[in-house]
Amino acid sequence: MESFTAFSLMLSIFRLKATDYAWQAIVVMVIMSAQSYVLREELALAVVVPIISILLYIFLITTVVKVPILWSSIITINGFSIYGVIQSLILKSIFHDVPTIQFQGSAQGAPLQAITSAIVLLLSWALYKFGIGFMADFEKLRFKWNILLLVV
Repeated sequence: MESFTAFSLMLSIFRLKATDYAWQAIVVMVIMSAQSYVLREELALAVVVPIISILLYIFLITTVVKVPILWSSIITINGFSIYGVIQSLILKSIFHDVPTIQFQGSAQGAPLQAITSAIVLLLSWALYKFGIGFMADFEKLRFKWNILLLVV
């Protein structure tokens, strides 16, 4: 749920409708969750998980939503950052007495993720419903080598 909510926020900020790409996104997000679990729990490489997740979101937006790779990067980094700020604010306001380390790799992080997802999903819906966000001409930054960069 958290992955789809972040994806929804990313698209809503730039006035794109996330539900148009829901099935494709859900399939990719199941794969993203599996890679996240393997990297965190099996390989002890939790440090690289956010970087790989950002890259996968960029590829998802580029291939499924058909946005140029430069704009996909901008959309992903903005959405990921805003999602992180919202989750940090919720962590500090609701769970201020709980040490942050207790949320990593435990079931105690689930309520934080659920609350954040619910709030951000409502925010994404409101952004799209009321037409709040950035309008961008994505084609202005489409390079001829966009597909080559994506394949590489």
